Amino acid sequence: SKVSGDTDVAVSTSGVVSLAGQDYENPQDADVNNAYEIEIKATDAGGNTATQTLTVSVTDENDGAPVAGNVDPSSVDEGETIAIGDDIIDAYSDPDGDDLATVTITAPASADGTLTYLEYGLLTQTVAAGATVDLDPDEAETLKFTAANGLTADKAIVLSFDFEDGTNMATTASGSMPIVLFEGNDAPTVSPASVTLNADENSTAVTGTQAVFSDPDGDSLTYSLTGDDAALMTVDANGVVGLAAGQDYEALTAAGTNVLAATVVASDG
Repeated sequence: SKVSGDTDVAVSTSGVVSLAGQDYENPQDADVNNAYEIEIKATDAGGNTATQTLTVSVTDENDGAPVAGNVDPSSVDEGETIAIGDDIIDAYSDPDGDDLATVTITAPASADGTLTYLEYGLLTQTVAAGATVDLDPDEAETLKFTAANGLTADKAIVLSFDFEDGTNMATTASGSMPIVLFEGNDAPTVSPASVTLNADENSTAVTGTQAVFSDPDGDSLTYSLTGDDAALMTVDANGVVGLAAGQDYEALTAAGTNVLAATVVASDG
């Protein structure tokens, strides 16, 4: 047998055709279209011949999985929100040049924060804690992370995600994004928010249930009074309110009221 045409195609003495392995993205055939054309000519002992034109077509294969590059660590204060979608999308690459088809991401625990994205570019969706969601690239670009309130210390978490390329032979790659959560300075709390106390005239002692102040971060608190009657009242280092001096009931009533009012302000410094 005799072969003419693209030299990467060979034929054995028994007429079996073979083609050396080819790179679809870098075709070497004469027309540079991944169609390798040859003409096979067979001759018998009597000199008789027969010819056949043969085309061997090379089809594309998915040469490799996409790559999830490194995502630089981000940081966020508790209760604050950061955009993370672009950083995740930018970590995608593919050796075949295939487009990104799907981003699969897992939401953090509720104690760490919440993950949201825009569906159809309009509707804010919250991913349930610990749940996994598949997003197209447009949705993934809108991903945001909001750190939980009430952190008692700084901590680091990692968001895990997968990339899938957009081919019939889809392959995946896994990546992660570290996020450092910074504990904020939480405001003091008080319970109940309003109290009514009683005092006998001419006495500085008061009776009734006092408000209880606390600080979520364990910070020491200092107290002060504001309001029209603040000068007539006192507050000690524990937030307990009293009277600066005994009051004359009749004089207060003549002035229009026998009720003194002030606001206790607790500060953690």
